[in-house]
Amino acid sequence: MDREDGDLENGHRGREPVRVVYFSSVSENTHRFVQKLGLPAIRIPLHGRIEVREPYVLILPT
Repeated sequence: MDREDGDLENGHRGREPVRVVYFSSVSENTHRFVQKLGLPAIRIPLHGRIEVREPYVLILPT
């Protein structure tokens, strides 16, 4: 399936980019990686909770 340049970021015209939810330890490595993506992102805090009520991609360090 061929896509036009405007479709590459999220696969469909008119939709917002995917939201990223991520956890980064005190090393900040995952945080720096997510910043480079340039997508809307929510960081999971070291202590505490968050609730996300929309589709997202979860990024965790390995």
